[in-house]
Amino acid sequence: MNRATPPAIAILRWRPPLATQIIGLIIVSLMAAITVHAVVALMIPPPPPEVYRISEVATALRNPDRDLTARNGRQIRAEAVAASTPANPNEDRPVRLEHWLAHELATQFAVPDESVHVLLPSNTSVLGRRYFRA
Repeated sequence: MNRATPPAIAILRWRPPLATQIIGLIIVSLMAAITVHAVVALMIPPPPPEVYRISEVATALRNPDRDLTARNGRQIRAEAVAASTPANPNEDRPVRLEHWLAHELATQFAVPDESVHVLLPSNTSVLGRRYFRA
């Protein structure tokens, strides 16, 4: 009696060559590593923005052309520059922020608000945006 294996069982016993298994394992491992990397990269919060306190800015303005170390470890330096032309009224400027900063600096220097003028760049891109905290 000839005991032939049924075709369905023969297919289940077939295994790909060892080289094919290794290549398949490498491809699956790379895809898993890329997926884990992408998930981790998307879950990490963005770095905190560079923040200088008003008191640090006032200290830098009191000591122009001298490097000071802020609490975040970065160097801060105030340089005297000539006043530029008045801001274009059609330009998208952070006017409320400029007024608030001028008021806070005037408080730090104990001078009237009208004697302090702050002119921030009108850069509206996310990377160029500045953040301030008292």
